[in-house]
Amino acid sequence: MAKSDAKKSRESEKSESEKSEFVEVTAETGDHVEPPPPEAVEPDPQMSPEEIEQARKDYLLTRFWISARGYWSKNGDRLAWLFSIGLLLLIIGHVGFQYGINVWNRAIFDAIEKTPPGKAREIQITDAIALLMETEPVFAYEFEGRRYDTGRPLGLLTASIELALRRADIGPGLREYLRTLPLED
Repeated sequence: MAKSDAKKSRESEKSESEKSEFVEVTAETGDHVEPPPPEAVEPDPQMSPEEIEQARKDYLLTRFWISARGYWSKNGDRLAWLFSIGLLLLIIGHVGFQYGINVWNRAIFDAIEKTPPGKAREIQITDAIALLMETEPVFAYEFEGRRYDTGRPLGLLTASIELALRRADIGPGLREYLRTLPLED
């Protein structure tokens, strides 16, 4: 008798798990909360690509609000509000920083357009920065170390070899290879 009860219990658990992928959720007021929409939603073939994209966005927004409702309700975790506000401030700060960079980018590109070509008919970025300094502050970092002129093939090659020799993973192999080269004057 105990075996048949256990078997029935397993069968009922199996049938219940097959019924629904979602857990029943009730709101603070006791009302039933609808589960998220199914994972895959097939768009109507008669919809335009713009309508399909808008439907996809609406679907994702609906899923978000259903998921987020539990965190931001009275019974939700109080840290959710703190993290949400922190994330919002981080996003606002990031957007402000990007806006500042884009303003500088526009200014430097305007200066590059106004810069006349120098030697070898090339526009020098340093000349454009000097022109930009006439209208707004420009900040720089003075570093100590070796400067490489990678605008010329020999300078690029010199920089590549010197920096590669400093690396622990390829430096020894490159050093050994350079020793095997027959150097002629």
